[in-house]
Amino acid sequence: MPRELGKTELNKIIVFDKISGSTIELYYRSITSTERIQYKSAILNQLTKSNNIEDAIAMQLAWAEKIITGFKKGDFTLDGKIISSDPSDSDYYAGWFSILKEMATDILLLVIDTILGNTSYIVRTDVPFGLN
Repeated sequence: MPRELGKTELNKIIVFDKISGSTIELYYRSITSTERIQYKSAILNQLTKSNNIEDAIAMQLAWAEKIITGFKKGDFTLDGKIISSDPSDSDYYAGWFSILKEMATDILLLVIDTILGNTSYIVRTDVPFGLN
């Protein structure tokens, strides 16, 4: 699948949640290169300034709130009832991000680190330049 370079509100990331034993689909808006730089700079500055990992995590969660736009209906329940992040859905839960922040911080941190952290990796390094 090609990488979309246009801006969209409905990028999708799927993570495996060890706690539920299932995959969870979250949606996020497009990220600019400037935002990636600002994120990395903000985390580094926060750690340098306070030397407190909790402050850095709070900052990551603030970025998550700005970027994550929702999740697939049925991937989360609250008190046994399916909740939705879609305001037009009958199961919409207005505090969906707050409850994720309180009860599923692990997922939010994984997603935000994946989206704003290192998003690519090197597949091969054994081919000399120009000899592929």
